[in-house]
Amino acid sequence: MNDYMSMAAMDINEIDKMIEQIQSRLDKAPEGTLKIIKRKKGIEYYMRLPHGDEKAIYITKENISLAKALAQKDYDRKALRKLMEIRQMLLKLEVSFPKENIDSVYENLSGPRRELVSPVRLTDELYTQKWLEESYAGLGFRADDKSSYYSSAGERVRSKSEVIIADVLLRMDIPYKYECPLIIGGRTIYLDFTILDVKRRRTIYLEHFGMMDDPDYSMNFTRKLAAYENAGIYPGDRLIMTFESADVPLDTRQLSKTLAHYLG
Repeated sequence: MNDYMSMAAMDINEIDKMIEQIQSRLDKAPEGTLKIIKRKKGIEYYMRLPHGDEKAIYITKENISLAKALAQKDYDRKALRKLMEIRQMLLKLEVSFPKENIDSVYENLSGPRRELVSPVRLTDELYTQKWLEESYAGLGFRADDKSSYYSSAGERVRSKSEVIIADVLLRMDIPYKYECPLIIGGRTIYLDFTILDVKRRRTIYLEHFGMMDDPDYSMNFTRKLAAYENAGIYPGDRLIMTFESADVPLDTRQLSKTLAHYLG
């Protein structure tokens, strides 16, 4: 029980929405259950009919949608039982239970069966993958820009400091997008790094200010910060800021601690 209470919580409204979604699918699900057989030549799918002694019916590749529907039905039944169990415990104990508990129903499926199923809630891995796959048009580089700064992943950035930041993000396995556009006050801006806070499933931002000993640059920083705050992006909440000057370089150890603090 203590393991449940120590993990991320899922409220009863979210549970009820999942139950409604699953029940709606089950009402439309086909009869029968899915049997999966692994053979040397590949994977075969069969349909077992209810209340009968007939042999399982082979599902052809042309009818793979039936295999998916049966796999989804089996997953939905297990997920529904788990959600009802969590709901009852939540009502009795008046505590929150973990989202990861429902994720385990999907994660415990075999590989071939998992490929056929759409989970009621994306696992952290799938959620991250979907976020990273969202296409965007970055700021890009001018044709006459001869700078050659690249992260360890081969991504081109604008400065040595951004190479350091990108590499720290990669080392800490933090999903990010470089110079992803954001509209603020009708104007498109490109923050240095857009980061996915996987645990809380929200987007936060990292902006590096590398010339703080330059008065004009510092004035521009003040304007930027005001614009971010007007858009609801506040330091200490959804905005991480790093700084350096000619005399004070970027501290990678402090950067790692800061990221761990925000995303922990």
